[in-house]
Amino acid sequence: MKRALPPRHAVALALLAAASACSSGAESTAVASRGVVSAAADPSASAAEGPEQGDAQADAIRGGPSPASGDGVQAASGGAAGASSGDATRPMPGLEAAVLQAPPQASAVPRLLGDFVSPRTTVIYAEPRWGAVLRGRVDPGHPFMAIEAAVGEGCDELGWARVQLDGYACLRHASTSTEPPEPLPRVRDGEILPFVYAKPKADRKGVLLAEVPRYRSVAHLRRKATPVDNLVGNRQYAFVEFTKRWGGVYVDGEERAIPAANMELQKPSEHFGRRLNMSPVADGLTAAWSVSLPAVLVDQVGKRAKPIGSIPYHEPVDVDPTPIRAGGETWHRVPGRGKDGADAFVDASQIRYWDPGPKWDEAPTRELWIDVDIDQQMLALRQGDEVLFLTLVSTGTGKHPTPRGLFRIRNKLALGKMENRPDEPESYYVEEVPWVQYFYKRFAFHTTYWHRSLGRRRSHGCINLAPRAAAYIFAQTSPMLPDGWTSAWEYEDAVGTVVRIRNGDDPMPDKRRPLGDQEDEGDEPEPPEADAADDEPGSGP
Repeated sequence: MKRALPPRHAVALALLAAASACSSGAESTAVASRGVVSAAADPSASAAEGPEQGDAQADAIRGGPSPASGDGVQAASGGAAGASSGDATRPMPGLEAAVLQAPPQASAVPRLLGDFVSPRTTVIYAEPRWGAVLRGRVDPGHPFMAIEAAVGEGCDELGWARVQLDGYACLRHASTSTEPPEPLPRVRDGEILPFVYAKPKADRKGVLLAEVPRYRSVAHLRRKATPVDNLVGNRQYAFVEFTKRWGGVYVDGEERAIPAANMELQKPSEHFGRRLNMSPVADGLTAAWSVSLPAVLVDQVGKRAKPIGSIPYHEPVDVDPTPIRAGGETWHRVPGRGKDGADAFVDASQIRYWDPGPKWDEAPTRELWIDVDIDQQMLALRQGDEVLFLTLVSTGTGKHPTPRGLFRIRNKLALGKMENRPDEPESYYVEEVPWVQYFYKRFAFHTTYWHRSLGRRRSHGCINLAPRAAAYIFAQTSPMLPDGWTSAWEYEDAVGTVVRIRNGDDPMPDKRRPLGDQEDEGDEPEPPEADAADDEPGSGP
């Protein structure tokens, strides 16, 4: 059910239509000003394809990516611009539609104190005292649930309160909220991303093709007032609104307006994946996807092979996993895709298929676990030996490899930024990356909205996911993110989901760290790739 925009944002939208300032909110609160909510949900009913002393510590815990088309106004979203021929645009219904079992939700906890909201960042601790182990974070302006009062030290006024995940929050700056907590990030019904994303147009070296001015408001832009500043290169920007009026205008969370003429709209992939309980694979075959534009089908292998069809980019297909080698090339049989239902064949380099890999005797049997195959660029949600869900990913290139081994999800963030460190030669800054899950140091699973090359190695070490797949997996893994929270850490009663990352027969060292070890909290994930990435030639759109 749709919720009305907050009053100030509703007024802003009206002003935009009237050619004045529009939308409101700072970087963190911009999300709160969005419309209808839907978070980390099952994106499809179809079987296939589908994160004073307390204030000072608030900045210190922003580990990793923390929030630091029609003629009218378009809501912030990725839209369907990036859809591949094998995927249809679908809404993202609530968690009740999810097939896999999600962690327990916040609604099961009794509301003894009620809902609160603070104009400042609220740090959640494992004990009611400053400096205790972290449980998570609630950003300014987002309501959160308090369960009961708690006795602690150093928090006056309303004092400490026990909250979800067995955490404690100081309510010093909080007040009761008339609005209930909502899942983050907020995504409008039918959309796949919480923002409209765009970057200034630049050459392959990152040099801007033209200056991109930023105005105080739409009204200032229309009357050609002096700009506040100019956008910079090597940066992805998140916007709360876009309108085609006045030549096209992007509006950010601070009501600032940017002309669209020299901006490049990001068009994320619509790829989702495949739930094998609803779309089983025939005996002897395995699930696969095309990763070429398109994958060419031939009638036979060898020098006499003739093209007889194709598999559109990112379209699902079942193939025989047994490789056929002929003429120095490797092929796979595709049953029923030839003439009159005969077999066809496809070059192995043009598809990615599921390979279960070596058996892991210690694999969790009661909880879900994540299995990533770097060779085939594929991720599986598994329970024991059973595979429940498959999706394409983009892992690190040879220059920036993704770590191999056994890990756990350490902490999760609804939204975060990614930027280079001062000592790094590459300059980059990516705003509001949704559905981030750290598993090791600066490495994380996260959404990519800046490329559609899923199934190809493309990142600087993180594991890139299409938006719908990232949201879906985020909803299934532990620790769960309580409504209203921006980040959450694993702990004894909510141990992070186990992750295996493998590449052929490479060793898989156990890199799972002791619970409560948060020394890498200040790290950020590896950066996304540049446009000229180390992607395989001709691999992506």
